[in-house]
Amino acid sequence: MFQERVAAAAVICSQGDLDEFFAVLEEVRADWRDVLVAAGLADAQWKQLINEKFGLP
Repeated sequence: MFQERVAAAAVICSQGDLDEFFAVLEEVRADWRDVLVAAGLADAQWKQLINEKFGLP
């Protein structure tokens, strides 16, 4: 589940821009925690936010 959470954070942060997505992946390599914070997925509500962002029930 951890890898999916970081991947979702990268998608959220890149906002659909492929070049930005690759830039965010570089940030993940440096410190994945910063990307979780930037995407709003660092707290206990992260599952709910992912469901909202991706239209999941």
